[in-house]
Amino acid sequence: MAVLGACIGPTLHGWYSTLGRILGETSSLPRNLGKVAVDQTLFAPVCIASFLSLTALLQGRDVVKTLENDYLDVLSANYKLWPPVQVINFTLVPLYYRTLFVQLIALGWNTYLSTKVNKEKVA
Repeated sequence: MAVLGACIGPTLHGWYSTLGRILGETSSLPRNLGKVAVDQTLFAPVCIASFLSLTALLQGRDVVKTLENDYLDVLSANYKLWPPVQVINFTLVPLYYRTLFVQLIALGWNTYLSTKVNKEKVA
């Protein structure tokens, strides 16, 4: 998790900077809802697939089976948590602190992900 987190942090910062350049920095809720839509449509599915795939590889599990078994559940949980978090993030949090804010929320999210990807080992 530490290695994956070390890769995701800089990626998030770059992603938020890119979104800001493309869609502008504003506290306007309608504009930020567009950012959330782009974030959750483009970044979230790829990030989740990457995380599940890398975790499966590192654990010596079948990547395809892992994606078949877990991807839709994790993506669904993602859509319950992250859109409201990202509305707050894009509307109220300055760009410089967005990665930090997301990483604080990600402490709980990563606990969920760890439980999800390690459920076979616990059972």
